[in-house]
Amino acid sequence: MRPRPYPPTDSAEQDAVAVFNSLIDNRYVKADVKTRDKYPNVDGTIELVDENQIPLGKLDVQIRSIGIGQIKYSCPVSLVSYSTRSTLAVLLICVDVSNKRAFWRHISPTMPEFKDNQQSFTINFSIASDLIDSTSNYMQRWTQIVSDYQDRILMFPILDKEVASKLKVQGVETSDRELFQRFIDTVNGLLDNDFIAIKEILYPRGWKLGVGIVSSDQSHVHYQIYTIPYGEPSPLVCKLDSGFFRTGQISPNAIYEVTSSKESFANHEKAGKDFVLREVRKIIEKRALPVYGKLLAADVLIAFVDLYYSCLGVIPGLDQYSVEVLEYALNQRLIQMCATLVNKTNSGSNVRIMIDLDSFSRFLRSQTTKPVASTHVPVNFIIQSKSFPVKAAFDALRYLVAHQIQDVVRPFGKRDLPLSPGRNWIWSGYSSNNEINSISHILSHAIEEYKVFIENNHFHFPKSPYLDSNTAVIFEYEPIGSTEFDGPGLREHHVDNIHHTLPKQLVFVRDSEQHHIDKSKFPNISVDGNVYNASSSSLGIASFFFQRTPVMNLLYRMLSDDLSKHYNMTISAGMF
Repeated sequence: MRPRPYPPTDSAEQDAVAVFNSLIDNRYVKADVKTRDKYPNVDGTIELVDENQIPLGKLDVQIRSIGIGQIKYSCPVSLVSYSTRSTLAVLLICVDVSNKRAFWRHISPTMPEFKDNQQSFTINFSIASDLIDSTSNYMQRWTQIVSDYQDRILMFPILDKEVASKLKVQGVETSDRELFQRFIDTVNGLLDNDFIAIKEILYPRGWKLGVGIVSSDQSHVHYQIYTIPYGEPSPLVCKLDSGFFRTGQISPNAIYEVTSSKESFANHEKAGKDFVLREVRKIIEKRALPVYGKLLAADVLIAFVDLYYSCLGVIPGLDQYSVEVLEYALNQRLIQMCATLVNKTNSGSNVRIMIDLDSFSRFLRSQTTKPVASTHVPVNFIIQSKSFPVKAAFDALRYLVAHQIQDVVRPFGKRDLPLSPGRNWIWSGYSSNNEINSISHILSHAIEEYKVFIENNHFHFPKSPYLDSNTAVIFEYEPIGSTEFDGPGLREHHVDNIHHTLPKQLVFVRDSEQHHIDKSKFPNISVDGNVYNASSSSLGIASFFFQRTPVMNLLYRMLSDDLSKHYNMTISAGMF
């Protein structure tokens, strides 16, 4: 008889934890990682502290050993599932024991590698972005993750004991209780099925939204909406003594509060839909959806470099950039520059500093030298900009790294003609070839890019002409000077294609000598002499191609059309 042996992975796990502990800076990273435990999903936690040893926040960690020289790991989807339930952000640490190096990655459902219909997915680590080394850059990025997570959680906290004690909903008529139940069912149904990505952005780790009834009588209703995280026993419907309208103080438990007429709230489905679509509109107008798609990622990153090259330490205006160079620029140079600025201007590292990237970039452009003083102290800051969705740049970089793309090319060519004196249009300064080639290139990839973007953000548009295999989409570009409004124009035709006699997408450039499309007998339109039935045909100014991030502009324009078609909602025209 023999005793039961240790599992085959025991030694590797012990060595991996030992190497990890030797790589982190123990002055600022306090690791509590266990081995030989029986807990699934994670091995322990790490707590970040400042130079005064004051805690900044915690992270869950799972540590795994990888082979000699490997820089990838097959991650189980169960770890992503756990990250949606954990009360802490989750880090995966993969350790190459032989070479004494470790890589890390923040685990979340928005990871570009993640596919929820698979058992596992491959994470490709980057030496420039994901290495735990002596630069301590990883600490700054961990601090950002902790701060972002805390901000979102604190913004939408769980219901407190006072609310949880009012489960009987006393003082509310049974008919009104049912009305509120159906209202919150509509809200949760839309968020859980139609707007999964929106829910993850706005209500991280949220299981459901609940509704607290402040008052309900024959003429008016007054209620609050709050989040219910996984694991919390909070009710979906409860009774509240008062709301912040009456007290003058905003309750930390409420994310939304409204008083409306009983007559309008009686249409509970419309009231619930209006609330959700208002939240969706906020995300769309801020361009806050995660970035998916090769061309979109290149579009976002190159625009970011054009704006903030002085913060990134890269040469501006190039037509092509190495992803490795951009990794270093965003995940090391930019983070260190911001950390250095915070250290110079802030005496207490526990105070969170907002860094205006526009002002910081202008300041650096005015300097003759741009030294980067390395800091090993984790500092608390957030990078923001009114000119650009900063998070989109980091999302774009993450997408390119995840798909092992080595280089990005500028999707839309730079101005190649001198501007005339006096007033110029946004489309001035482009040669005809540059204009047509750039826009034709973007339009020819529009459908495939949109499909990747929509599918990964979990939207469902069964009536979308862009996603329906039985509809052909024809883009007809009208160059500068050829339209009735002098500027560029874009005609878009959606053609019935049930027999697939046309490709899914066609791109034409309209000129005075040859007309590929004749819609004089609409809804019958002629495409190169062949007649088809069109469900729609439109013409609009195409100035959005000449604005910053033309690919993103086009995709959000298509998304807005689908949201309008499926939910009868409108998006601010100013975003295009």
